[in-house]
Amino acid sequence: MNNNPVIDLHEQRRAALAKRKILYPIKIYCIVDDLSDASRDTLIRQIKEHAIQSKVIFSTRVYDSTKYSNDRDVIVRLPAFHVYINKGYNRTFYANTRPLDHINECVQLYLKGEDEKIKRRERWIKFYERCKNFLFRLVRKETAMERHERETYASAKKSRFENMKLNVSEWS
Repeated sequence: MNNNPVIDLHEQRRAALAKRKILYPIKIYCIVDDLSDASRDTLIRQIKEHAIQSKVIFSTRVYDSTKYSNDRDVIVRLPAFHVYINKGYNRTFYANTRPLDHINECVQLYLKGEDEKIKRRERWIKFYERCKNFLFRLVRKETAMERHERETYASAKKSRFENMKLNVSEWS
């Protein structure tokens, strides 16, 4: 370890994050009226452990209705838990309303959204593979060689048609 305590703390946090391997952009905020209550409450500790096992970010903060509009508009009683998925508010649940199931539902909701994104991407790739030759022909420039071949083919076709016209006129 270094002599600098700030660097030591930073390295410890990086090691802890690497150990947790946070996979999901889901954040759960535990809102309490006093932070000392949160450290003593066993139910909040169980919810925090389950969130960490589910690879979800968990943090605790004090109720502040002036700073956070969701605290003012949504919370009915404390402790409350706000869930954010991809930086967007999802729901608020309370300690007596099956909190572990709420965490699992949020993870499933996120995974379902990711599956839909993957399916959409696969459908686009399939569509692109089917249409790329057609689109390529529409977009690409004609080379000089291709232009020469097209013009000679058109002139040959035209001269053959004129020969046929002459032959027909000879019959009459």
